[in-house]
Formats: sequence, C-alpha cells, structure tokens
Amino acid sequence: MQFDKNDKDNFIRSNTKERVKNLFGNWYGLLIIVVFTIVVGTILINFDNIMRTLKLFAGYLRPVIIGVCLAYILNPLKKRFEIWFTYLYKKIRKRERLGKRARNFVRYSSITVTMIILVLIVIAFFQAVFPSIVKSVMNLVTVLPEKASEYYKNMYAWVNDSKHLSDQVKEFLLGAVDSMDKSVRETFVPWLQNNLVNNVNSYATKLANGVISVFSILLNMIIGFIVTIYILASTEKFSASAKKNLYGLFNKRQAEIILHYSRLTNEMFGGFLTGKIIDSFFLGIVCLIYTSITHTPYAMLISLIMGVTNMIPIFGQYIGAIPSLLLVLIISPVKCLSLLIFIVIMKQIDGNIIGPALIGNSTGLSAFWVLFAILLFGGLFGIIGMIIGVPLFAVFYTIFNDYIDYRLVRKSLDKRHKRYYNLKRIEVDEEGKNTYIKYTPEELRYKELREEEEHKINLSTIMFSNEVLREHEKKKEFEKKIKSGSKDDILK
Repeated sequence: MQFDKNDKDNFIRSNTKERVKNLFGNWYGLLIIVVFTIVVGTILINFDNIMRTLKLFAGYLRPVIIGVCLAYILNPLKKRFEIWFTYLYKKIRKRERLGKRARNFVRYSSITVTMIILVLIVIAFFQAVFPSIVKSVMNLVTVLPEKASEYYKNMYAWVNDSKHLSDQVKEFLLGAVDSMDKSVRETFVPWLQNNLVNNVNSYATKLANGVISVFSILLNMIIGFIVTIYILASTEKFSASAKKNLYGLFNKRQAEIILHYSRLTNEMFGGFLTGKIIDSFFLGIVCLIYTSITHTPYAMLISLIMGVTNMIPIFGQYIGAIPSLLLVLIISPVKCLSLLIFIVIMKQIDGNIIGPALIGNSTGLSAFWVLFAILLFGGLFGIIGMIIGVPLFAVFYTIFNDYIDYRLVRKSLDKRHKRYYNLKRIEVDEEGKNTYIKYTPEELRYKELREEEEHKINLSTIMFSNEVLREHEKKKEFEKKIKSGSKDDILK
C-alpha cells in the first residue's frame, strides 16, 4: 500500500498533539482558553503603550511608508509606459522580442518618465496651488466676519418686517438666525483665526524660511522618492521573494490560497484607488476651468476641495459641495446658484459615465454594503477609512463568501444565490439528494398560509433531515479514505 511522503511529518505532528493532550488531560481546552485570555488581556491593558510603540516605529519608517504608497499608486502608470515603450522599441528596431539590455532600458525609461511626472505635479502644487490656497484662506478669514454680520442683519430685518408670517413663526426664525450667528461668531470664526490661519501661516513661513522641520519633511520626501524608484525597479524581485517566503512558511495549498487573495486584494485596491485618483484629478481640473471662466471666488480652493473629497465614495461630492457652496454664498448668491447647477451636472456625468468607465464594479459590492463600509471604516479611521474602507471591506466580503461557498459544496448544497430566494426548507433523502422546497405564490401572498406551512416544519423533521445528511457525508468521507489507500485514515 502506497503512503504519501508527508505521512511521517503528519504522524509526528498528530502524535505530539496527542502527547500534549494526554499530559494535561481534560484541562487541555481550558488551558488554551486561559492562555488566549491572558494574551488578549495583556494586549488590551497595554494597548496605549503598544500603539505608541507602533507610532514610534512608523515615524522611523515614514520615508519607507511614503515610498511604498507612492510606488503602489505609480506602478500602473509605470506599467503603461513600459507597454508603450516596448511597442515603440519593437517597431523602431523591428524585433519580435527584447533582449536583457532592451528590457532594462524600457523599464528605467518608464520609471524616469513616471518620476518626472510626479516631480512636476509636486512642483506645480507648491508653486501654483499652495500659494493660491493660502491666499484664499487669508481672504476668507478677513471677509467672513463682515459678510456674516451683513447676512445676519438682512435676515433679521426680513423676518422682523415680514407681514405674511405669524408671531410664532417669526419667533422661531429669529431664534434660528440668532443661533446661526452665534455659532459663526463664537465657533467658526475663532477656529479660522486661531487654528486654521495659524497652521497655514506656520507652514507657509516654514516653507519660505526653510527651517529644520521643513528640511526634515523634504528629506523624508527625497528618501521616499528613492524608495519609490527602488521598488518600481525591483517589482518582480519583491514579488518573487514574497512567493518564496509564502511557500517556505506554509504548505502548498495554504500558500496558494494566500496568493489568490493577495492578487484579489491588489486588483480591488489597485482598480478602485487608481480609478478614483484619475476621476478626482479630472473632476478637480474641470471644476478649476469652470470656476476660472465664471470668475467664481476661491476657485483654486473650491477645486481642491471638490477633487480631494471625490475620493470618498457616495458622500464625497456632497461633502465637498456643501463647504464650497457656503464659501461662494458668502460672496455672491448668484455665483453660488451657478456653482450648484454645475456640481449637479458634474455629479450626473461623473456618476453615470466617467466613474463607471474608470472604476466599473471593481469591488463587486452592492450600494448597501458600500454605504456600510464607508460608515464603519469612516467611524474607525476618519477620512482615510472612508477612502480605503470600500475595497478593504470588499476583500473581507469576498473571502467570507468564498468560505460559505466552500462549506456549501462540502455539504453537497447549491451555492447559487437564486436557489435560496423564497426558500422554505431543504429536504435530504436517504441517498443524500437535496430538494429545495420554496414557498408557493399563494403562501407568499397570504401570511396565514405561510405561517401554517412553517408550523408544519417541526423539530423532529429538521433533526431527521440533518441526521440523514450527516450519515451521507460520513459515507462519502469513508469512500474517499478507501480510495486514498491511507491505512491510518481507514482505521480512524
């Protein structure tokens, strides 16, 4: 009788486990629970210290983190340039295949062009976008208190002088106007003047004077760029090392499962984030063109807000639209109305044409689960959680669904979703054949008929059906063991 090469290792592992169980006797399960409780309790008690230590390490590795994130975002662009340069090289040299030198030339040319584009974007931001944003914020702080006071007086006079409103309505509206005015004067304006302006002035001064902290930031960015170049140049090497380590640490089946879901995660994150970045950049540029043509106030600031918040699924454009419209409303209600019309039109074009073309259904989630993921991860991690929450939840959702399908297949049950619509019960006969019993149209229409049928499904019927299913599964497992020819499995 033939035995597998791993039979010896499996026997040693199972024998060791049995020895441990025999050593602790009936206390083996309790020992595992106690050890697990101690470990979890220690983590929870020292959670703050653990988080501080992790933040400390993250601070040390900040350039590496910056480089890894940039490399992940820029890798699709680098691959696109590689395809173009490979096509041009083959066409110019009239060759079917590229040699080693040609491949290296194409790769480093693609990396060079990609990094040049990144540097140009950074320079454009600090030379054009950042000064304009600082100017807009400073102007907003100067104009807002005066405009807010003017709006308050006009609203108060309109409500107080209106002849068509009752005294109760007037009292309610005047109270609401007073409350809004108080919130603006006591909360929003001080926050603008003390927090936002001070931070903007601080960063602007540091950038202008080139102090040590700015040098540290620039040094981290430069090292991050170097790490990005190294990762982009060694993508295949890192991928091969990761696969080698997986197959070394896990058995073949486990390693391939991990690789499968790693590829799936990369596809979901890559497709979603890349599409969202391109979509947001396009929306920001279109918004800047429109606001510049119509001479809308705070054009650069509004375009930046609309572009950045568009990264958040579903709520993004609304989150960006509300503060943008309020900013314009302070200066010009007419411009605010035109901006509102533009945002509504752009929302329709982006949601129905541009977004699906760039992103498609990369996550495979329904609208409900997208909303659930945004609320959950947004509450846990803030804005970053709202951005990465959808693809992250999509990965967990896919893994869970695959596990459920795997369990259904093992139980000889149908994994197709439509088989479970209006399902009443599953009947299993002695041969293990499954029959899917559904509610009839009459039972679905009339509650009394449906409840009468449900009462007929008693516990003994369910237990009998499950017992038949278990016996069938045992029979199938025994047949598999006989076919495998493993002596130990048959004795078990």
